[in-house]
Amino acid sequence: MSLCQHPFQAPQRATPLEVALDYAGRGIPVLPCHYPVELVGQRGPWEEGRVCSCGRLSCPAPALHPIGLVTAADATTEAVDVVCWWAASAEAGIATPAGAAVDVVEVHHPAPAVALVGRVSELGGPLGPVIRAGRGCTQFLVAAGSAGHDLPRPDGDEIVLVPLGSLVFLPPSRLIDGQRVSWARPLPDTPRLPPADRLLPALVEAVRTVVALRAERPGPASGW
Repeated sequence: MSLCQHPFQAPQRATPLEVALDYAGRGIPVLPCHYPVELVGQRGPWEEGRVCSCGRLSCPAPALHPIGLVTAADATTEAVDVVCWWAASAEAGIATPAGAAVDVVEVHHPAPAVALVGRVSELGGPLGPVIRAGRGCTQFLVAAGSAGHDLPRPDGDEIVLVPLGSLVFLPPSRLIDGQRVSWARPLPDTPRLPPADRLLPALVEAVRTVVALRAERPGPASGW
């Protein structure tokens, strides 16, 4: 898939609606999702002071599920629908279903996204947009349809091919622990997404070697 090539330059204080419309304009179907809300009078760690906006204190997927009766199948690029959704819930998170416009290769590894991206680049792997999706989770976006069932799955549990239809949260959605999803490698640099089978060999090697390389190349903590 070739995404729209106009630069992603959201204003510094862009609203979730403005960002959702930008994604939709690029051909990425979006849907609104729940988000963290603060418990009045609570202090301390984010998880203890925030709950899912759905209102359930024991929500099984806090800030990780669609609002109301919306499902992944309802994701759309229609501006009218996007405006209606975010007019009703201005702080809603922004998600897209895996497989609709992008497939996703997810890495569970303590190395920062910038280190993984740098190592994949050193190994000559093709890179598309990359999302920092929370602590220890980095998502590499690849061409839609390229990470299907016929693609061999990597060994172990560090690299996961995200199942089709699963929600992929897009920046600047908020997670329940207080972090915002953010771009480690943004959309403007990569109008055409690489296929998963070309990325995987370099990504597997990057995950295997990035920590060892860091130990061999000591530097300031900010380098991570």
